[in-house]
Amino acid sequence: MKVTIERLVINEFKGHRRLEITGSNLVKIDGDNGKGKSTIADSISWLFYGTDAMGKTLDPLPTTYLGAETYIEALIHLDQKPVLFRRTLSGGKTSYHLNEDPIKAKQFDEHVKNIVPRELFLSQFNPMFFTAQHWQEQRKQLTQYVQEPTNGEVLDKLSSVEKEMLEAELKQRELDKIEEKARETVKKSEAEGTALRSRIRTLQEQGEADKATIESCPIAFNQIDDRIAEIREELTQMTSSGIKERRAALKREIERRMNDGRRLKSEADHLAVQPAPDTCPTCKQGLPHSHIENVMTAQQIKINEKKSAMQNLKMEIQKLNAELDLLLEGEAVFDPKPLLDEMAMLERVKAAASRIAEMNEKVSAAEADLTQQTKAFGRANYMISCVKNFRAKRAELMVEKISALFTTVTVRLFDYVASKDNYNPAFEIERNGVPFRLLSLSEKMKAGLEVATALMKLSGSHYPVFIDNAESIVELPQVPSQVFISRVVPGPLKIESDGKQEAKAS
Repeated sequence: MKVTIERLVINEFKGHRRLEITGSNLVKIDGDNGKGKSTIADSISWLFYGTDAMGKTLDPLPTTYLGAETYIEALIHLDQKPVLFRRTLSGGKTSYHLNEDPIKAKQFDEHVKNIVPRELFLSQFNPMFFTAQHWQEQRKQLTQYVQEPTNGEVLDKLSSVEKEMLEAELKQRELDKIEEKARETVKKSEAEGTALRSRIRTLQEQGEADKATIESCPIAFNQIDDRIAEIREELTQMTSSGIKERRAALKREIERRMNDGRRLKSEADHLAVQPAPDTCPTCKQGLPHSHIENVMTAQQIKINEKKSAMQNLKMEIQKLNAELDLLLEGEAVFDPKPLLDEMAMLERVKAAASRIAEMNEKVSAAEADLTQQTKAFGRANYMISCVKNFRAKRAELMVEKISALFTTVTVRLFDYVASKDNYNPAFEIERNGVPFRLLSLSEKMKAGLEVATALMKLSGSHYPVFIDNAESIVELPQVPSQVFISRVVPGPLKIESDGKQEAKAS
């Protein structure tokens, strides 16, 4: 779609009383400062949007005289189809006409929006408007016409391993979800890996005591079963009379009860020398006298109980000794205790070996699980790296697509954030490697014209371009649309349309 202004009528608008301009492919506007050159650009934007050429609020009323009716009228060609727009401000009220028919403000705005959408029109019409917007608006406006690189295009730029990792995943979920899943796997695998390593250490530590038991065995482990069989055979073949066995049993019982008596005496002696506590073990405050007496009474009861038990043991030992004296002592009694102790020791060694075998199985299973977790951890970490590389390559391809639209202009679309190891959206125009904010006025104008031309190509809509202060530009770039060129030239306002001089402004 191509929009051109065939005729522009400016009536009682700011410094102009009456001005008519016949449009053409090239309209030259010359005059000294303060002659209203920039006002012509403002009149066109006010007609459509009620703003100046920078999109800001504008008071259109005359500045040096009193006017009766302020209006702007423009006959535009929309792909060769004429449409007449008019906005009027009179008596503090604004009225609108379309093809000389009065319409409401909402209808007028809707027609304008369909033909000359505000941001797109102003970005072409005023080369300084685009870069005056917030960077997010600039980015959004430019990138909306450029298709983001497809997953396939990006994957083709990655390594074969990265492509293999991401290709199947991208068919199932979005890139952010892939990264989210990978990070969850890393977190889970790390926690499970830590738990498995702790379990392996615990199992191995538990096995150390059993290893010591096995190492202390005086015979080889493969000989234990044979030795146990020998001991059992030896115990079976023991021959000793009932008297000998009874005497041995009585002696063992007497010894056991004497040990019990010695233990009870030691406990009673210990209790007897224990002082009664006079402070609370918790709060460290002194205890009342009644409480101390209760403790001492309870302590004495325990001592008496142990002495009573000792007396009972003494009587039992006397009875056992009496029974032992009645038995005639014959030949020496065979004592099976050493053999039984040896067999018990060998059984402990076998039990320790069994536990170690079980422990080794558990350790092997835990190590296998740890290997799987380590692989999952490594794969997820690599997936995160692949996602980052995918984003970086996608950003690079997007920049290449945008930069291909320009000749001297480049665009920075992303900023690398080292702390996050990621790319954040950004936007800054550069011309010949110099950031826009550092360019001279003429260089800024050239950059803006190049952006305007790119927007024409991208959107398919060609709107008029108004180049203000063109005297500062040595060589103007070619623009594929209607152009208004304003230059500061000493003298009155003079307007030419393709060599034809317009009437001077009144």
